[in-house]
Amino acid sequence: MHFVWLASEWRGVISHDALNAMRDAWDHVHVVPHSGPNGGFEGTLDALWTKGLEDMVGWLRLNFEFEVVWAHYVLLSKVCELFKGEATVTVVDTHDVLGDRDAIFKPFGRKSDFASLTREEEKRGLARADFAVACQPEDEEYFKREYGLQNTLTIGQIQHATVIPERKGPGKTVGFIGSQNAVNVESLKQLVAELVALRQMLPNDFRLRLAGSMTRGTDIHLPGFVENCGYVDDLAGFYASADLMVLPLEFGTGLKVKSVEAVSFGVPVLGTEHAFIGLVTDEPLHQFQTVKALVRAIPAVLADVDERVRLAAISSAVFKEYQTRTEEQFRAFERLKEERLASTAGITHQFDRASAAAGTPFYIYGAGIGGKIVFDALADEQRAMCLGFLDLHKAGSSFCDLPVLAPEQVPAPARAETGVIIAIMTLEWKSVAQSLMDAGFRSLVSAQRFIVDKMV
Repeated sequence: MHFVWLASEWRGVISHDALNAMRDAWDHVHVVPHSGPNGGFEGTLDALWTKGLEDMVGWLRLNFEFEVVWAHYVLLSKVCELFKGEATVTVVDTHDVLGDRDAIFKPFGRKSDFASLTREEEKRGLARADFAVACQPEDEEYFKREYGLQNTLTIGQIQHATVIPERKGPGKTVGFIGSQNAVNVESLKQLVAELVALRQMLPNDFRLRLAGSMTRGTDIHLPGFVENCGYVDDLAGFYASADLMVLPLEFGTGLKVKSVEAVSFGVPVLGTEHAFIGLVTDEPLHQFQTVKALVRAIPAVLADVDERVRLAAISSAVFKEYQTRTEEQFRAFERLKEERLASTAGITHQFDRASAAAGTPFYIYGAGIGGKIVFDALADEQRAMCLGFLDLHKAGSSFCDLPVLAPEQVPAPARAETGVIIAIMTLEWKSVAQSLMDAGFRSLVSAQRFIVDKMV
């Protein structure tokens, strides 16, 4: 498995520990420097795309065979075009709805701190892929309803359950965790303001514990009852340190990963209806319409141990349903992927002389050194299935005692039943393959790597 990281965040700076962690997680890690602005999120659909990224993907295509190419965000959907016509399933993992995203933030006096595309751009980007993966059913329905896309399915967030010890006695600590984005910053402002207004109803030793980068670079005033932990190495420890977790989100896009994370720890949670989008729950304390209403419920829940135990059990049940559903979504994608691969007319990169032709008549494209290497590697019974060579520049001649034809000289009805082994060494092989598919040939194999190995 290969991971290509376009180093557009943090001005391309990454710690050695983080890089090593990436290398531990993936078989291969390829880092592509980004020459655009830090973050790289300004502009249009393909503003992130660079020549360096295209060159890297081109090199990987030349040297490896990929069953699936998975693009994170529609902003990198251009990668799907590079695999057009190949026996590779392309996927755009949407993460968020980015079409007109600024409009969601406008009522709060903010602009999106991430990309906001036009609806037309988002639709065009998603249409590039074989499948557009939404992170929650609501987004899938949006893409189908608004864009008319039927290649959309939902796959949720992978998370594993972690058991947190039950906290006994009256509660005094509320926890909230999140990264520095516009939704979390605005939610924290509302949460703090409502807690200040309700301070007399809270325990004397009440604490609001924060984790993550929410407060970094912001002008949020944090009163004395707030403990800002910043980044935490022990995530389970942070959740265990709070008597009650809150999810005070009134707006935003995409799946709320922090919501999935909270219920995965099996801790008591209060949240807005918006925070629980994508999770199945009918618990009233998960369906507040405003942060103000959520905060007003905090004193009673902190004071009631049994209520917190009940909410913790509900969290575990909500997560179990979500986990089961996500696992089935992955199985559904696996089935769709196999169906697509089985029905895709495309290029297979790995030429294997042991299985070449497989009883199907075929041509070798390229009446030159590469063509001869391939032909000489074939067994006698395989050579008997070779109908000749295809070559635009040598049509009408013979090569290896077989005729050389131009592709258009092969009768049209026979092309779909005739294989082609592409045995040219130039970088134009992809355009040759595309022209062959356009002409009606369906079973294509690139022998480029095989030829290179023989020539070295």
